[in-house]
Amino acid sequence: MKIPMFCVSILAASLQLTLAGNPPAGVDGGAVAPHVMLAQGDSAEMDLECPGDPSRLVAATIDGKSLEGGVRLEMVAANGPKNKVRLTTTPGAEPGVCRIGLKEDGKIKPLGYVDIVDKAAYGEFEAAAAKVKLPDGPVQLLFLGDSLTDRNRGFNYADKVCFWLARNHPEGVRARNAGVGGDFTVRVWDRMNGVAGVHRPTDYDGIFDPPPQFVFVFLGQNDTKVHPSTRYTLPMVSSDKFEETYRLIVQRLKEQTRARIVLLSTASLVFEVQKEKADQMRAQGKNHALFGVSELLEKFNAVIKKLADEMSLGYVDVYEPTRRHPSKKQLFVEDGVHVNNEGNRLIALEILRYFAATSGDKI
Repeated sequence: MKIPMFCVSILAASLQLTLAGNPPAGVDGGAVAPHVMLAQGDSAEMDLECPGDPSRLVAATIDGKSLEGGVRLEMVAANGPKNKVRLTTTPGAEPGVCRIGLKEDGKIKPLGYVDIVDKAAYGEFEAAAAKVKLPDGPVQLLFLGDSLTDRNRGFNYADKVCFWLARNHPEGVRARNAGVGGDFTVRVWDRMNGVAGVHRPTDYDGIFDPPPQFVFVFLGQNDTKVHPSTRYTLPMVSSDKFEETYRLIVQRLKEQTRARIVLLSTASLVFEVQKEKADQMRAQGKNHALFGVSELLEKFNAVIKKLADEMSLGYVDVYEPTRRHPSKKQLFVEDGVHVNNEGNRLIALEILRYFAATSGDKI
């Protein structure tokens, strides 16, 4: 099944970016809306699939609040269903994700996402991206992971990575986001092998077509969760089973692609938030799981690093940057497990720094 694509173009840069995957909630058509990062006071252009009257385009925060006065929309060119729109942010625009969309029946249908950042944050991304040298020709990326990869499609870490890679690579950057919420290594392996009854069985259909040059795997958050039935001591997947299954996944990726495979560590989750939630659920007699036990995350991260070293893979550590962050809670939504826009920025920047550090290495 072919998945429709969108394209984003940035002023003064030749950018060919498409990112495919299952649609996020509220986005119709089976496609992921385009994403740009924009510094306060700067402008960008987006090519939007905009059926109907383009004058109905509005900018709003992801929770629906109007951004009138913070983001100005200007139609540059209209060409049937596709329209070129210039977005300009004011110097005092509030940082954060906004969606550009059509207002219909009081609701906004997202057509694109803009991440507004301050000049300093933009400069960090720009500096890292400037050091990246991708292989000649169109570049294809594949992202495998759990809900930290699956959620916030249109403005998650995969979207941000692709935006910055594409800014300096006129031949084009394409990506497939094959993240599946709730995934752990055993379920990923089952889906790869077409095991009957596996969750979202078609999500891996055609993931190697076209062949990716880079594959990023971000797993372990669910493997390490614990349950009250074991007094919160045993992870859902044992460390031995985790290593065995992860090794099989990597071997399959090596067999099916000639890509550079990059493993991400787990993030350092907000354990105190999870612990409070688990205590409440236990008191109410409700079934629950506990995420973020640091001893388990670190044990499993050692396994991931070991596999990367033994199998000549890339490795990106996002555990220490999240653990040491001075405002760690601000990287996550209220559950302390799923990263918010700030957390997605952090992960994206670490991946860009990996690209910068390894540019020129053979795939």
